[in-house]
Amino acid sequence: MFATVRDFETTWKAVAETTSKMMQALTDGSLNQSVADGHRTLGRIAWHIAMTLPEMAGQIGLDFGGFDHEQPVPKTAKEIAEAYGVL
Repeated sequence: MFATVRDFETTWKAVAETTSKMMQALTDGSLNQSVADGHRTLGRIAWHIAMTLPEMAGQIGLDFGGFDHEQPVPKTAKEIAEAYGVL
């Protein structure tokens, strides 16, 4: 729980920076790697993270335009990172 907007912003920036580093560490070759048998691939997890904000905003009627959370996972790590806003 956050006591102030500033507390939220501080945490948000730290988490976004860490997530950006994770996105930048992905390679095209790593996208198909499963984290465990029968579970999502790294590419699917990264795509889920990239699409979560626009998808959730859409659920409350905000439209960022151009986002389709149901589109397939992109073929390249660069596309996923760009969708997240890293590049």
